[in-house]
Amino acid sequence: MRKLLFLTLLLIALTIGANEFYMNDSVVQGEVLTLVISPVEESLDYIFELFDFKGSKIVTISGFNYYYYENMTSMVLGLMGIPSNLPPGEYKVKATGRGLLNTYFFERPLYIESGEYPTSELIANEKMDSIINTPLDDERIEQSKRLWDAISTFSPYILHEDGPLIKPVKGRHSSPFGYTRFTKFPSGRDSSSVHKGEDLAADIGTPVLSDGRGRVLLSESRVVTGNTVVVEHLPGVVSIYYHMDSLVVERGDYLEKGDKIGEVGSTGYSTGPHLHWELRFGTVPVNPMVYLSKPLLDKSLIMTMISEANNKKGG
Repeated sequence: MRKLLFLTLLLIALTIGANEFYMNDSVVQGEVLTLVISPVEESLDYIFELFDFKGSKIVTISGFNYYYYENMTSMVLGLMGIPSNLPPGEYKVKATGRGLLNTYFFERPLYIESGEYPTSELIANEKMDSIINTPLDDERIEQSKRLWDAISTFSPYILHEDGPLIKPVKGRHSSPFGYTRFTKFPSGRDSSSVHKGEDLAADIGTPVLSDGRGRVLLSESRVVTGNTVVVEHLPGVVSIYYHMDSLVVERGDYLEKGDKIGEVGSTGYSTGPHLHWELRFGTVPVNPMVYLSKPLLDKSLIMTMISEANNKKGG
């Protein structure tokens, strides 16, 4: 019995402190905070949480296991989208890992920098007024549920696309990500909202391409967003395409980067032909334009964070 107790205590002693938490100390509104637990010597379920200075929880995401073959390191990663309308200032990130024998707790300060997103005014047409200001019916409620189920999908073992994305449409940028839009409706009602994606204007029928490799989680016609597709790239990371004229993919299809998924249209809540293109990390919309030149999973950033932290410790 004593021998068993000794071995148990020895195992706990060896694993306590084995995990280290790495992250940058600042991030821009509407971008992604990469969170790293490494090395990982046991099976752990990690939760990462963002809190404001009052202690209110803002974002919660799950971590996923990742093996970095270049230096043979096991780690847990968290890819946390930062809301574009979150006020700049001081926040904190908490990480909690639970394993068979141990529980780990980490806390780090975080400063969120301004993304300097503008404001604009939109004059809605009659169709848009009818869509937004008509009471919800059962169909729209079910459509909203299916969309949210797709957006909030978290498959911890999938790695379809970890590199940069491609622009899904050859068109002009008509409305940028992150701006606050004040809308005036013909009925006299006003509203304001944060634009969650990038609008790319093009002629009806212009091909819409998958911005990266992935699996189709949703492909259907919706009242508000028209013909809609959601594609999963990484655990908790999805691309979304709205207002298409037609769709050529189905739920469950696997796509390569550049595969055609539909054609530009003006279906749903739309003023004219365009593609509304979104990228979400952990259900939070982030600026998709950033990822035309930056990988979804930045391995170089991960190794730099670990190296710099170890150098500060003299490791």
